[in-house]
Amino acid sequence: MKLLAIFTLSALSATTYADTFIVDANATSFSPSVLNVAPGDFVEFHYVKGYPHTATSGAPCIADGLYFDSSLDSTNPVFVWEVPPGAPAEVPFFCTAHCAMGMTGVINVATASANTYNLQMLHSTGGDFAWLELGSGANSFSFYAEDITNTYQMAFVIEGSIDIEFVKVDGLAVHAITGGPAPTLSLGSVTFDAGYYVFSYDGTPMDSTDYFEYHTPGATAFSSSHHPLWTSIAVGGSDVHWQHRDGQLVYEFTGKEGSFLAVDLNHSSGPSDEECFWYGSVSSTTITLPTEAEQGGATIPSGASSIEAGVLVDSSKPFRIVLTFGEEEVDPLPEDVNGDGVVNVSDLLAIIAAWGSTSP
Repeated sequence: MKLLAIFTLSALSATTYADTFIVDANATSFSPSVLNVAPGDFVEFHYVKGYPHTATSGAPCIADGLYFDSSLDSTNPVFVWEVPPGAPAEVPFFCTAHCAMGMTGVINVATASANTYNLQMLHSTGGDFAWLELGSGANSFSFYAEDITNTYQMAFVIEGSIDIEFVKVDGLAVHAITGGPAPTLSLGSVTFDAGYYVFSYDGTPMDSTDYFEYHTPGATAFSSSHHPLWTSIAVGGSDVHWQHRDGQLVYEFTGKEGSFLAVDLNHSSGPSDEECFWYGSVSSTTITLPTEAEQGGATIPSGASSIEAGVLVDSSKPFRIVLTFGEEEVDPLPEDVNGDGVVNVSDLLAIIAAWGSTSP
């Protein structure tokens, strides 16, 4: 018997719908020049008249390279930008050809007044896991248990709080490892305070209709504005672990013989070299991986790329791949041994007290 778990993350709530805002690029101005939007909305820039224009994000006349930079002319009359989750409160934009003439604007992005949270870690084990970027700030997760054992678990760590809208809770138990307490599960909205939670099988008799499904406010767990976007992740009989560590985003995929991994990325600002370690049945035709079993850099190109592992490459081999994005945080004051923010005699005494000790 398989147990199915499905949950979807949507931009501000489970019932939020995207709006479309149209900005006309006239001879030397945008109309309107000020917009009020929300994550998941769409902004359409339309070429109307005049010499060729651009829609470029950034402070007036200085492109920031973060969000958009598109031509607007008779051959490319429409450019559409989807407001991503986590967009700043203000996204200024301008036309590179006519910025000095005042052709500028600003997009004001509203933030949710509730459900302020940060997904710090997600882990799944004991089944088939899938994640898909749906667009408009929505993401879909699913989890099929291959068998009902103690290894069937999905865990997440949050900061802040989150309201989860449960659609079906059959066969589901929730445990608070830290923080919490674990709320009582029921259909409808359930609040999870900051903590480390684990979803697992509740041990009741099962039938083919048992699964759980829920919806939450938007937070794209597998991407950020500074890193490549994971558009889909699918594994069978493998472990998935995603976590913030020392200022970095670390993704780990591990599988035994007979398991599989298939992931797709879309690197809008690439190419880039990211820290990587792998061994076993791992392959990519688009990403240049380092030497097997040696820590090195993986070159991720601009645009779409993918990685396959397990039975999709060689069913006789296990696999492990670890990809790390971002720079590790550096200790600004390594001499502060006791961590009180000041280097003084207390740190010297701590060193003397440990004199002659060796690492375990």
